[in-house]
Amino acid sequence: MIQAAKDAVAKIDINELRLLKTYQNPPKSVVYVLNCVLIMKPINIGQGNDISWSTSKLMLQRTQELIDGLKGFAGKIENVKSRQIQRVAKEMKAAKKAGTNMTYEGIK
Repeated sequence: MIQAAKDAVAKIDINELRLLKTYQNPPKSVVYVLNCVLIMKPINIGQGNDISWSTSKLMLQRTQELIDGLKGFAGKIENVKSRQIQRVAKEMKAAKKAGTNMTYEGIK
């Protein structure tokens, strides 16, 4: 799973991330994926546990820092707390229930 995540991060196009922040109402798949990213906190954004679209847009304003944080995240995986894993699992379950494809191919 970690290798699949690394492979997906390697495919990230900085210009596509910049485009995402222009959306007023992004596709559900984008919202679910960014919610999971916010939960895992590769960079510090906002306060508390807010996983709103407005917080995602704040994160996307720091595009290069976000990409660097995602690339370095595998080395910090041991710092992930069980509640973060539970929240990501909840988001993924909600995405599946909504019929959302959260794979790289499903959101590009």
